[in-house]
Amino acid sequence: MPLGHATGPRHWATPLGHATGPCHWTMPLDHAINIRNDQCPDLLIHNAHRIHHGGAMSEQDIAAQRKAEKAAFEQANEEAYLRRVKTKHTETRRKEKQVTNLEKVEMKLIQKLRNTQQLQQQAFHELESALNGDV
Repeated sequence: MPLGHATGPRHWATPLGHATGPCHWTMPLDHAINIRNDQCPDLLIHNAHRIHHGGAMSEQDIAAQRKAEKAAFEQANEEAYLRRVKTKHTETRRKEKQVTNLEKVEMKLIQKLRNTQQLQQQAFHELESALNGDV
């Protein structure tokens, strides 16, 4: 029987959903190791390859594999968390810098407004003096 073809009601799977590397093969799901593909795909491929080629895994190997998978999963979660924290921190600094720049622009505009008000007040007094004949 060619690889990838099942007789009867058995379900078949390939690692990561497709054949990988020089060995194109499939295996029955009831022999597959129960891990999530996104956690540790290299281990899944390695162990599925071992199973395909007749190498049975001991309980110790399975326990060690699950421990390694858990560590890899926790490491990936920690790295993702640290990336999110770093991104948030960078975004916060960028926004704080933007606020500081806007405050500087605001102060310049307020000073310009004050100068304009003083100039208008001075012009008003000069106009009032000219109209009253106090020149």
